Amino acid sequence: MKKLTFLIFLISLVNCNRGDGDKLFSDPGFIFGANALFRVFWSDPGISRETAVDKGIDYEWVKFINEAEDTLDIAVYNLGREVIIDAIINARAKGVKIRMVGDVDEAMTRGYQTILRTDIPFSLGNPSGIQHNKFAVRDGKYTIIGTGNLTDTDLMLNNNNYAIMESRSIAESYKDEFEQMFFGRFAKRKEPKTSNRFHTLNGIQMELFFSPYNGVDAMNRLIELVDSAKSEIHFMIFAMTHDELTTALIRAANRGVKVQGIHDFTFIRGTAMVGSRIYQAGRFNPNGPFNKEDGNENTKVPGLRTSGGKLHCKTMIIDRRIVSTGSFNWSNNAVNNNDENMLIIDSPWVAAELMEQWDGIWNVGRPITNQITMNTGDQAQPGDVVFSEVLWAGSYRSGATGGSPARTDSWFELYNTTDRPIDISNWVITWDPDEIVHFQIPDRFSWFEPGVHKLHRRGRMIIDPKGYFLIKNSNNSLPVFNPTAFDNDAADLRISGTKNFRLSSSFMDLKLYDLSMNLIDRAGNGEPPAAGVSNPEDRRTHSMERFFYPNGRALPGEGSSSWYTSNGNNRTGSGNDALRATGRMGDDHAICTTSGDNLNKGCTIGTPTSAIRNNFPANPSIARDGIVNQTNVPIDAYSINGNTAAVRMRWAMTNPPSITGASSIQIDSNDPGLLIIGRNQNPGELITLDVHGNGLDITNSTAEGGNISFTGFGLPKAEGYIKEVWPGQSGSRDKVVVEITQGGSAKGMGIYYYDSTTLATPSMVYTVGDIQVQAGDLLRIQMNTTNILSDDKRIGENPTINKTAGSTPDWDFFSDNPGIPSTDAIVLLGYGANARPIDVMCYSNRNGSIAVNLVEWGFRYLHNNPDLYQLDNIFPVKDFNDFEIQDRCADYRDGGNNRYLTRVARNRNGNDFNYGN
Repeated sequence: MKKLTFLIFLISLVNCNRGDGDKLFSDPGFIFGANALFRVFWSDPGISRETAVDKGIDYEWVKFINEAEDTLDIAVYNLGREVIIDAIINARAKGVKIRMVGDVDEAMTRGYQTILRTDIPFSLGNPSGIQHNKFAVRDGKYTIIGTGNLTDTDLMLNNNNYAIMESRSIAESYKDEFEQMFFGRFAKRKEPKTSNRFHTLNGIQMELFFSPYNGVDAMNRLIELVDSAKSEIHFMIFAMTHDELTTALIRAANRGVKVQGIHDFTFIRGTAMVGSRIYQAGRFNPNGPFNKEDGNENTKVPGLRTSGGKLHCKTMIIDRRIVSTGSFNWSNNAVNNNDENMLIIDSPWVAAELMEQWDGIWNVGRPITNQITMNTGDQAQPGDVVFSEVLWAGSYRSGATGGSPARTDSWFELYNTTDRPIDISNWVITWDPDEIVHFQIPDRFSWFEPGVHKLHRRGRMIIDPKGYFLIKNSNNSLPVFNPTAFDNDAADLRISGTKNFRLSSSFMDLKLYDLSMNLIDRAGNGEPPAAGVSNPEDRRTHSMERFFYPNGRALPGEGSSSWYTSNGNNRTGSGNDALRATGRMGDDHAICTTSGDNLNKGCTIGTPTSAIRNNFPANPSIARDGIVNQTNVPIDAYSINGNTAAVRMRWAMTNPPSITGASSIQIDSNDPGLLIIGRNQNPGELITLDVHGNGLDITNSTAEGGNISFTGFGLPKAEGYIKEVWPGQSGSRDKVVVEITQGGSAKGMGIYYYDSTTLATPSMVYTVGDIQVQAGDLLRIQMNTTNILSDDKRIGENPTINKTAGSTPDWDFFSDNPGIPSTDAIVLLGYGANARPIDVMCYSNRNGSIAVNLVEWGFRYLHNNPDLYQLDNIFPVKDFNDFEIQDRCADYRDGGNNRYLTRVARNRNGNDFNYGN
């Protein structure tokens, strides 16, 4: 009985530890015997001046400052509360060593000016973003952080929360961050001082992130926590624009987690689409997500939300246990540009404290339908809307003067296969295998691109029955044939800003989700594009188009045989008339010659079709008689296991061909061009199959036959290293030579590179088929060989990879890649563009400037895999003219024709390669 009474007493004390700034206990966790200070408190502005509760947040800051004995470092974005400014000045007068950091754009504000007139050192910075932190470190032991600034508005009129922590390790981390900014290193010029983000206080585990160098990690960690939530997610957020976090919240609701959130009223009235998307997704799910706008109207001037009345928290509570808070809004600016901090706290006591704040804000919140006057976005069944065409190869039209097209001239076309209109507002498209970037198709409520609202039915993005919708990254490859009919291309959606995309030659993995994040369609399976081509000799690029069954349904988008290379829009007749009335094609695309007036003009071959068809009916190309007269032949074969193999045809089959040596033949339902055959194999056995020309393909034509070879099952993956690199050859072909160090199957071994045009994923040069190689073999991949030597992976039949005569076993491969750059590049050897490479090299012409994208993506990749390359501690890059970076690369300053880099060591640094000629 005494134990029960004592337990009830303790519980009552814990309940006293909630709600305001004057707590009975100094920290959550005291009940377990800890004695370090850990306090959580929050403002309560109510919804009006009459309902507000002054919780003395400003005096918490004053008390924190007054108790400073030796040092006080303060990082603050907005400063204006008089009692806090006075406390800072008085502490300095008492001899406390005070330093401050602020945002340069706030330099003329009254609070900043007051401090600047004293002798308190005040460092201002981050002209490219904002110094957005709100924290202070006292005497190397105590830290106070918050979501709110030190202004009358944030402390009295806005919803915010704060924490005070007694911890030398936490204080040291915040002090290290402060000192970088104090001494002039803001934003991307900062660098992490420690790789340990974890701290423990009163038995509570915490993780601390600073942006922008931890910005991506911080957002990824928040998404990871959302993805691992078991029962509930509650959030209260000021600025939320991050599509990928929004997707994670919708995914959580789909798997049964109850998701509820509150947005700042003023923010979602802007251009952010998150509030609308979350609401629309929750219409179809009993678990939400559900959201509201905040009901706080407590402002200095009634009705004027520019001073007060804001939900200013940046806080998420997961399963009533894990809390994320700090200055870090859920936006791309917070991730990439601003100086921010985010603290994750694993404590049910802290969660309970902030849940009380959340409950209060939710209870006075208002329906988000106050701002959303129309439901948008439909749910659909898989296959209702599909990717019908993709241009991944770019265009020569955008001023590309060399051998490479502008890859940013990319687009994909959506097709409504049904007999009903489908609203795709708030649907999502991803284009990388890891789904790092999500693009949300907008609606008019938060999308103000000129003309869109007129052309998409009062704000909805609707695809008509059997209609098309084009999404593009650039207009340059799509001149308007009839500008008056299409309002200068506004009928279709152009992706811009942070969502720019460059479809990769290394992989294709487009996914289309409806507004509830149900997968509707997919194009590609993460392997290189199945069709489409860039032809550097003729300066043409061809899109990849999709096959459809006679009933109008699309073939499986992840199957590589479901696609073919566009051959020029059903060429019939002659001259310009051949291409009229075939979608969004202009006269300058109708004739693709390399002579006369069109010399070096370049063209894009495909049938991109508008969302508003008008007098431009869809008229897709046909598969046969396409680029380089492709026909349906076997193009690849490989072992699956000891008694099963696969033969890949270029296009989908409706009836399989007979194959000599196969005991059984079946068409793969998920990839109708893949023939699964029965064939016994011994480890390492060379198998040659005779595929007969008697199978019927999707075009109702008889597919051609041919011999196809592969090495049997049971071999390990071959290993090797980059031996030679021949970049920028003017009189001969670029080349990469690989030496095999461990024999086995080379299937999937590929050469990739980062250059100035590459983004998150490197470009592919070549991928080897299923062949057996031995230690000491040389693999020579020669580029820019279209129409000169056949490509064994593309043309098929018996692969042209026989060893050449000579004392050294060589394998010759031929790629239509136009070549690797002669200035700066990172070359990778590995099994897949997204897999960790087995070897890497870097070279530079040392001209004083490595391209931004090479540094941002290629070197970021190497930095995240430190054992691949010796980069020491030079990251993050201080600027993009960084000779420290170039010193890690092989010197290729005098490169040119017949000059190459040859390996002399294998330390994985710039000294590994010397000139050869």
